Amino acid sequence: MVPGLLEGTNSIMDTEEKNSGVPFNISKGIDFITCMDDCGMTDAGYIGNIHTWCNGRRGRNRINLRLDRVLQNDDWAILFPNIKVENLDRIGSDHNLMLMCCSKETHNFLKYFRFLNFWTEHKDFLSLVRSIWEPTVQNNHMWSLHQKLKTLSKELSKWSKECINNVFDKVITLEQEVSNLEELYDLDDSDHNRKTLHKTQEEYIKWLNRQDSILRQKARLKWAAEGDKNSKYFHSVIRDRRRRSQIHKIKDRHRTWVEGTTSILEAAIDFFSNMFTQQSSSSNMHTLNHCQHLFSEDDNTMLHSTPTEEEI
Repeated sequence: MVPGLLEGTNSIMDTEEKNSGVPFNISKGIDFITCMDDCGMTDAGYIGNIHTWCNGRRGRNRINLRLDRVLQNDDWAILFPNIKVENLDRIGSDHNLMLMCCSKETHNFLKYFRFLNFWTEHKDFLSLVRSIWEPTVQNNHMWSLHQKLKTLSKELSKWSKECINNVFDKVITLEQEVSNLEELYDLDDSDHNRKTLHKTQEEYIKWLNRQDSILRQKARLKWAAEGDKNSKYFHSVIRDRRRRSQIHKIKDRHRTWVEGTTSILEAAIDFFSNMFTQQSSSSNMHTLNHCQHLFSEDDNTMLHSTPTEEEI
């Protein structure tokens, strides 16, 4: 499939894309949605006003629709990972102007610890967790829990890099090894070549399952069948989630729109710095004396006590 991009459509897909007139019936959008699915196209999203067309009438007869959108296939999303579509104002037309910006630039995001589900199937996993969790940490229980989780995440990340490494690279390497061994077995069908091929195929399937587990976890697909190995679809879902999570512009604390990674970062830092450095306003705590007491002293003491092992 070649990279493809489609602009416009003259059709709506959801009730939110129409704000007046006869209510939208989803059956009228089935053909368009089916066509998108058959062609492997996804909506590139937008910023700005949701509606891109207006019939120009007044009052109750005024109808606004989202008739214009940008659709892209998976190959276009790979070619241009960053795409921004902005719905501008209407000027001399009943349709809004649309501004699309495509970029190959990728941002280095801060990576946080992510627990990978397939780790639990590794023979060394439980022993590693036990070695970190069993030692006693001297302090209150919440601090002890925090320190153990912090240490565990650090050690699991280190262990994964040393013992497992990059799953996707391993799959590619094993795939090539299986291909080479199959060619060798075709030339010489000895027992040694057969056993080597079967052993490598078994290893290849094991790493394929690990890759499948990672992709499912990243795509957050809980409903997919266990035997479904459509990794291309998983990658498409992951890319779409990343695209939707991007922030193209925000309002600063002065209610002014700012765009660009640097400007957004500075506006966020300025907003929260101002929030957390504000002087606390004085409050009259005597007002609380007029509130009805719903908890007794015994209840309050019980809520402040440390949970027992039976309660946990």
